[in-house]
Amino acid sequence: MKPIDFRNETFRDIQARVEGDRSEILEFLRAHGPLTTRALAEQMPRDILAVRPRVTELVQLGAVEICGAQGHEGIYRALLLGEWMDAVRSRKERETCGEQMQLL
Repeated sequence: MKPIDFRNETFRDIQARVEGDRSEILEFLRAHGPLTTRALAEQMPRDILAVRPRVTELVQLGAVEICGAQGHEGIYRALLLGEWMDAVRSRKERETCGEQMQLL
């Protein structure tokens, strides 16, 4: 997808992309987080190589944020629904503002 495709998505479109493993990881992180991806994989239990890419995707979708570090690993927190909606709205506003500035 191109950046403009993400900008044009509604929150409902973005939320619909959280399914399967993404949904399970997001719900587990909401219930038991904040956690590193290693701790998340151990507690679920899942292979870390299956968990890390899903967490990265959830960060890109705005549903999860990094909230600290433990050594060289990030600590991730699942956003509540209202926080997630606000984060998506803010990102869209920043992207729209950036495009308007490029036109000037």
